[in-house]
Amino acid sequence: MGGGLTKSTEGDLHITKRRVYFNVDEIIVDASKCNGCGICVSSCPDDAMSLEEPLIKDGHLVKKPLVMIDENKCSFCAICPRACPFDAIIYKRDGKVVDPIEDDDFPNFSMEEKAFEGELAINDCYACVEICPCEALKKNDERRCTPDIDMEKCILCGACVNVCPEGRLTIYRERIKYGDARSGTWFRAFLNLTDDKIYAREMLETSIETSKKLL
Repeated sequence: MGGGLTKSTEGDLHITKRRVYFNVDEIIVDASKCNGCGICVSSCPDDAMSLEEPLIKDGHLVKKPLVMIDENKCSFCAICPRACPFDAIIYKRDGKVVDPIEDDDFPNFSMEEKAFEGELAINDCYACVEICPCEALKKNDERRCTPDIDMEKCILCGACVNVCPEGRLTIYRERIKYGDARSGTWFRAFLNLTDDKIYAREMLETSIETSKKLL
């Protein structure tokens, strides 16, 4: 029996579905939980995910960005639910929520564990304050449009960067805390989430650690 791809929307749920022989796979994005941080976009090995442009009016967020899935590129690898730190994406097989990813192929991100370490720099506007899922950004009346950043709360998810209309907000991830992931898919995502310098350092540290285990 053949297969087919369909997309549908049920309230806040955006569903991408694939039918292959007797199995039905679904990737479901919950728009009420998604804040457009883009971590799933950076992690997708198929370049099948993208973000809608946010709508900002008079310096305020009117419509937040939402992740979109290109069903013609998606391989239903189930990396995106693992990558999402806000549980906004789930993967279903035959109606049941499943996680087919091996633990050493791709780590879980968690808001509570604060996986990313680094810095956030900010300039002007309040769209970032309104999108932040952690309440890490606050208005500062004395400095007008320059919000205060509480780095104790900030998890460096990147949602604020994606809504900044002027591109004046920068996020720099110096390190990512994760488990025993060793797959090429994970390290490609690692590069997308950091930069060449941090990636090279991670590859060196991983090689040294692997060599020690072989001794």
